[in-house]
Amino acid sequence: MAGGPWILVESYEDAAARSYLAGIVLEDFGDPATAAHLYGVAAECAVKYCLESAGITIDKPLKVHFPILPVALGLHGQGRTMLPLLGLLQGPPVLLSEYSIHSRYAADNCIDTARCGDWKADVQIILTFCGFWI
Repeated sequence: MAGGPWILVESYEDAAARSYLAGIVLEDFGDPATAAHLYGVAAECAVKYCLESAGITIDKPLKVHFPILPVALGLHGQGRTMLPLLGLLQGPPVLLSEYSIHSRYAADNCIDTARCGDWKADVQIILTFCGFWI
């Protein structure tokens, strides 16, 4: 047993990389539904990491998920980092089309390999924009 209470230390950078890599492993293992969900989580964390790196605090208006996150950025965004990021997320093309954080509730076989592959390609664009090496 651990020596004390667990304390959450947030790291959008770590979470983005971890979720993306876990998505690759699960996709290769034949689980496109869970992989696709993790790709979306990786994109969200990468965007929030990008904002934090620009000195923007991730507080209540920005503590939302896709598909609401780009809308929140447009309403509450600020600075030079925000405009190119908004352009990327709002498209065209619209990245992570039809992705929602609620994909975690998807039934088996509801997210096929094609959709998973589309979301993976989109998250790779987002990760690269946000400074990750993939």
